[in-house]
Amino acid sequence: MRRTANARPITQEAFLRERERFMRMFDDPAAPLTVYMGIIIDAATGSESMVTRMKTMPSRIARAAKGLGPITMRAVYFTGLQAITIFPSGDPGQIEFNLARMEGGGASTLPSLTGFTEALAGFEIDIPCFRPAAIILVGGRFLQDPLAAEAIALRLKDLGTRLYCFQEGNDEMTEAVFRHLAGITGGHYARIDEKVPLESLCEDAAILTMGGVARFMND
Repeated sequence: MRRTANARPITQEAFLRERERFMRMFDDPAAPLTVYMGIIIDAATGSESMVTRMKTMPSRIARAAKGLGPITMRAVYFTGLQAITIFPSGDPGQIEFNLARMEGGGASTLPSLTGFTEALAGFEIDIPCFRPAAIILVGGRFLQDPLAAEAIALRLKDLGTRLYCFQEGNDEMTEAVFRHLAGITGGHYARIDEKVPLESLCEDAAILTMGGVARFMND
């Protein structure tokens, strides 16, 4: 199993520490809240290269947000057959260690049993410490019911969540859906290319979420 830079296994002690921190925030509304971000990785239709790059993205996001405040991330990784949630953590190395164990990146064109709609629905939690300020979606093709995704996006908007939708490839339907979801929530759509790399887009999404000034995207 390949390990990413800065990655280390999540221990039982670390797991319990993170859970206790979240429970304290839940029990004490006055406790300082970390900014909570979601990351959704499409390993069903996304290329192997894109998926590999996303597996090390938490560290880049944390570095981009450094100095703007604490940030906690939760990643959802779907392969078309299942969606796997990585437990929320303020330590990007723990998230990356778990992502490094995942397989996928087959650029499939077949309808998915799990996909963006299931991944997005998992973030519909109206509890302050679990309510994401933003979710980054990165994928190749949207192969599900766009109306179902729209309904979830509307509910996420009510929770104050912005969607940053980044598309690999040039599928027109996917672009239309991603643009619509980003527009509903006040987020941003972009196509991944050499002009604006994936890494820069994800870093900008984090900076905007933390109240900073983006370099490549206009909020």
